[in-house]
Amino acid sequence: SISIDITPVNDAPSIAGPSSESTDEDTPITFNGGNDNTITVHDLDADDEEGGVEVTLTATSTVTLNQAQVGDLTSLSGDGTDTVVMTGAVEEINDVLNGMVYTPDPDVHGDGAGSLTVDISDLGNTGSGGPLADQLVVSIDITSINDVPSITSTELADALQDIAYSFTVTAEDAEGDDITFGLAVAPEWLSIDVATGQLSGVPAISDTGNAEVV
Repeated sequence: SISIDITPVNDAPSIAGPSSESTDEDTPITFNGGNDNTITVHDLDADDEEGGVEVTLTATSTVTLNQAQVGDLTSLSGDGTDTVVMTGAVEEINDVLNGMVYTPDPDVHGDGAGSLTVDISDLGNTGSGGPLADQLVVSIDITSINDVPSITSTELADALQDIAYSFTVTAEDAEGDDITFGLAVAPEWLSIDVATGQLSGVPAISDTGNAEVV
């Protein structure tokens, strides 16, 4: 009989998942089976006793892993930031990726405005050939949502009886849309310019005291 020695050769790891995702502005994306966008890693010959595999997540904003499973990892850094690095068994890695949340930065929007890159290294386990790697890039389209404008001016200036009053309310809009001003609650003597936000009027003696303006 003849014996044949077969030397193991390191098999490359792989990553499965979506190449693109979409969400609304300021709305997180959860990667899981329910959303049909689970990201999973695979390695036929990973050596769990030697640390398993290393996975790095690089995002344009923040990524948070499945918190119920992170305790099983061999090592973890950067969870909840834009760069997460972890090592562990393939099964443990997949457990924390299932339920991972990508949170866009506030007010960011546009096609391809976000991205999530997943890199895996098998750390050279197992067999000859050295460390092997794979990469998945998920492009994320973020749909713009109209944000509520905000008033930026300080508290209203006090008014004097029988003296013409003037105060300009200032406001800003995140999308740069035109702003229309109005008064929901105000004394009868006070009016506002809908285009400029200028308050004006002349209070009479019967108007003295505190007046609510909204």
